[in-house]
Amino acid sequence: MAVDMTEIKRNSDWYYANLDSLLPKYTGKYIGISDCSVVGVFNTFSDGVDEMIGAGHRPGSFIVHQCVDLEEEKKRFFSRMPRMVFREVSK
Repeated sequence: MAVDMTEIKRNSDWYYANLDSLLPKYTGKYIGISDCSVVGVFNTFSDGVDEMIGAGHRPGSFIVHQCVDLEEEKKRFFSRMPRMVFREVSK
C-alpha cells in the first residue's frame, strides 16, 4: 500500500504553524494530528500510532509527533545523527 505524502506534509505543516499554541497544553506528550487538528494525546509514539490506527485513521492520513519546542527537537535530532550515520556505514 503506497502512502500519499500530501496529508502527512499538510498535518506536519499545521503542527509547526501552530506549535506556539500547542506547547502550553501538550508539552512532552505525543499528539495525533489528522485533518489539521489534534485528535489524540498519547504517552508514547507507539501508543499514538496504535491508537490512531485503532480509531480508524488510515496510515498516511495522520501524524504522531512529540510536542516539544524547536530547540529541543533540534537537540534530539542532532544527538541521534551520529548513531544513524554509524548504522548506515556499518551495514
